[in-house]
Amino acid sequence: MTGNTLRVVPGEENRTFRNSYLMKLGDRLTWRLVGDDGTVEWLNRLAALLELESGDCEKACTVRFVRKQPRGLWGRLLRHAPSPPIVDGLPQSGWKHGHLGPVMMWWHADVSDVLCEIGHGVSDDLEIISMWRSLHALYRGVLESGGLPLHAALLCRGNEGVVVVAGGGVGKTTCCRNVVPPWTARADDAVVIVPSGCGGYVAHPFPTWSEYFFHGSNRTWDVQRGVALKALFFLEQGTNDEVLPVGQGEAALRLNHFSAYISRIGWVRPDPCDQALRLKTLFDNCCGVARCVPAFNLRAKLGSGFLNEIGKVMK
Repeated sequence: MTGNTLRVVPGEENRTFRNSYLMKLGDRLTWRLVGDDGTVEWLNRLAALLELESGDCEKACTVRFVRKQPRGLWGRLLRHAPSPPIVDGLPQSGWKHGHLGPVMMWWHADVSDVLCEIGHGVSDDLEIISMWRSLHALYRGVLESGGLPLHAALLCRGNEGVVVVAGGGVGKTTCCRNVVPPWTARADDAVVIVPSGCGGYVAHPFPTWSEYFFHGSNRTWDVQRGVALKALFFLEQGTNDEVLPVGQGEAALRLNHFSAYISRIGWVRPDPCDQALRLKTLFDNCCGVARCVPAFNLRAKLGSGFLNEIGKVMK
């Protein structure tokens, strides 16, 4: 942190963080999630939704959740450059930020901490949106590790799984509803894949946020319980159930499209240099996944017959 000075503002330099939770994806990525007095209940709810347990780890990247300051970030957003929350022990200058609706995220080249400033929730829906957007603090680490967040479903058979990639309205949720044993559907909207220590990838289920807006869901998601990723399927609606191989180049381009939808959705006025670097990292990761994981077009009709076609290529 050489060259950075610490800000000292009466009453704010003693911000207390409490209720630390650990989140681990694969065998390489671990985050420590902590909230201050203004976000502790919000964080407890997010941790319950993601099935996280309390814990601490000095080596983990720390994501600090704080509430916006009075007459601070949001009041100045349109007129002045925003400034990061004041956290004792962290530098004053050198922070970059990203704006995602009710969430502002801050990261710094010299520290591993990420600051995530949450707007004051005036409704339950806004609180859910802030939880949804706050996961982008983790997506940066996922991309830096060689992984991808994807707009996709996760179907599992034992400790192995396949990712079914498609846009909205194509049929991911319908396929998940038609899954029969020994298959299970772990996610129908968002999946995060990260490199594993053995040269492959691990797929983790992430929440379907629309369930909370439209259906008042109480569902939770065991995001840390990943499965070995065996194949990628790009879903198309069809009159017959069939699977057709996809070349690595085409698979990389398609992955880039569906990962960009998740990893960049909602950003307001991103830093051009940072955005260019993230786009390059995203595409490089897509190429890496396409080289390692076999990819197919999946044409599926209503019913569970598509599982037989998936099973053939997993043998």
